[in-house]
Amino acid sequence: MIPAEGSYFNTQYNLVLKEVLGRGRFSKSILCKHDEGLVLVKVYFKRGDFIDLRDYEQRLSKIRDIFTCLDHPHVWPFQFWLETDKAAYLLRQYFFNNLHDRLSTRPFLCVVEKKWLAFQLLYAVKQSHEHGVCHGDIKCENVLVTSWNWLYLADFASFKPTYIPHDDPSDFSFFFDTGGRRRCYLAPERFYEHGGEMHVAPDAPLKPSMDIFAVG
Repeated sequence: MIPAEGSYFNTQYNLVLKEVLGRGRFSKSILCKHDEGLVLVKVYFKRGDFIDLRDYEQRLSKIRDIFTCLDHPHVWPFQFWLETDKAAYLLRQYFFNNLHDRLSTRPFLCVVEKKWLAFQLLYAVKQSHEHGVCHGDIKCENVLVTSWNWLYLADFASFKPTYIPHDDPSDFSFFFDTGGRRRCYLAPERFYEHGGEMHVAPDAPLKPSMDIFAVG
């Protein structure tokens, strides 16, 4: 059954809801059918208060434009942004497998295949950093793998907070995986102590070293 949030979609975009894939604290991931194929839609629901999302839209558009104009064989940014009075939507092509799926299903990867995927992931991060783009939320669910083991780094998280308080678990859920394993790969420098010497803005710029820790 399609959930009630499906009513938020504007039918003029020819999206047909098929299945809810994940329910994170920040957004829901929904599989949709479009005229050109299957699409993954991440939906952020507004909670009644006015929220100005223009800065986040500009960041996402900048990332998309950077990789649209360049040869980026291992990077897959969001391809479309849509905002209504009730929600904001991020769209990209749907892939059947992420890295966690591929590692945990048969036929299991041999050593050389794992090395090949690791190389591609490192190269994707290198591509991003060379053009001033940090991912911010590298985890198995955001690494997409095709049936021929070609890898893409996707779902750049420029809209999530850079720093979170270490003593407030509610903010951790921005970054935990959605597969029920409750794993998180945030670099330790992204945590700060309330009332401590470090005073940072949650939306301060990401640093490449933060991505490198997550990859490791």
